[in-house]
Amino acid sequence: MVGTAQASNKDGNILFLRSVMKTERVNGGKYLYSDGCEGTWDGRKLRCVHRKERYSCKECGGGGICEHKRQKRHCKDCNGTGICEHGREKRRCKDCSGTGICEHGKDKRYCKPCGGSGICEHQKYKTDCRECRAQREGAGVSVGAVPVSTAQLTQQVVPSVVPVVQQVIQQVVHVQHQPHQPVLAVPGDITPAVNAIPKL
Repeated sequence: MVGTAQASNKDGNILFLRSVMKTERVNGGKYLYSDGCEGTWDGRKLRCVHRKERYSCKECGGGGICEHKRQKRHCKDCNGTGICEHGREKRRCKDCSGTGICEHGKDKRYCKPCGGSGICEHQKYKTDCRECRAQREGAGVSVGAVPVSTAQLTQQVVPSVVPVVQQVIQQVVHVQHQPHQPVLAVPGDITPAVNAIPKL
């Protein structure tokens, strides 16, 4: 079995997913759905060419998509199974005591006493928390294998670049005062300073 790009038989044809035991399926391997369409195995499920579960893929016309281009179970116009009598998503309906509603009558994700997944360590909504945003933005970039913040990067780069720039400026000024001198050449003695600049 060829495991890098596709699972194929001796003739080079891509195999049907059901003909390959789950333990022998290759992550990232190409397999065929029962109707002959090609998909990619992600380690758990076969995904369509749009990298979605085919049942829920609008582009593939999946069986879980209604005529309104929505998921059938969540479509109000189709009276989907996920819609309650109040016209809301069943799990989020307070009147139906949906599974997404906590004992405090709030959406479980955003309930602070319940420790919902949408609440951060600062007891604020994750999307609105300035401290969390600052931590994410402060995570910065990585120099080599060591992550550094923008401030750390500035502290490392600026001091090593300044002497090089100063030397070049001095040379330019010197050349301007002596017009018959050769074109600007970077002196060899600034090479250590240039090499000291961290590689990004």
